[in-house]
Amino acid sequence: MAKNPAFPFYASDWLGSNARVQMTLEQQGAYINLLARQWSDPTCSLPDDEEVLAKLSEMGQGWLANGCLVVRDCFQPHPTLVGRIANAKLLELRAERDTWIEKSREGGRKSAASKRLHRRKGGRTTVQTNSQPKANSPSPSPSPSPSPSPSPKNPPNPPGGMNGYSEAFELFWKAYPPFRRKGKGDAAKSYAKAVRRVGTERNLTATEAAEYLQGRIAEFAESPVGKGQYCQRPAPWLNQACWDDAPEAWQREPPLDPETKGLF
Repeated sequence: MAKNPAFPFYASDWLGSNARVQMTLEQQGAYINLLARQWSDPTCSLPDDEEVLAKLSEMGQGWLANGCLVVRDCFQPHPTLVGRIANAKLLELRAERDTWIEKSREGGRKSAASKRLHRRKGGRTTVQTNSQPKANSPSPSPSPSPSPSPSPKNPPNPPGGMNGYSEAFELFWKAYPPFRRKGKGDAAKSYAKAVRRVGTERNLTATEAAEYLQGRIAEFAESPVGKGQYCQRPAPWLNQACWDDAPEAWQREPPLDPETKGLF
């Protein structure tokens, strides 16, 4: 499906899977084929039909000649669909992905509605006439032209903070996982670029972009990846636009124990 083009594939899970090591290379290929077929199906399931599975797995007669048993054990009857089977872990991941996509869509709709309301409120202008003064009217005293107001989307300088860092960046720095708070100067430069990028991509003011990043780093800091050994330093996290990562990408720290079971 277009909205779910890929499922998570963790190399550590695959290499450490007890089920996988009991398969031949042909069976491993059949297993991957069936996982991909399940993920691509609108119901995230497979038909409980040996001849169809033989074709979908691309094992052919090898599947029908009982070469499928170790692979077949990785798929159970679907919890709600009669005559369908599914890998339980992949079904769970698909449900999480669909939920996240729907939440993102709802967030996008709310954001679009908020922006439309903001534009309507900010669209009122005061009409000024350019009529010339009457002949008997005294000319107004010349006054210096006021400096143009900076665009709210690109303020010239962020609000001042401690040690020359902006207050928004200090909040970001404080929210970042403490054991990875290194390279503050580089992180501050990356943060300024990130605020501009988020503002441009999402049509947000600098303040709104900073608030968006603050929300994302708070979510990341509480995630298993944010608390784990693979947590990046702040500058790379910002440079790689990790704020755009799907939330589920932060929920699974790569396992160290080769016996740890995941999708496989």
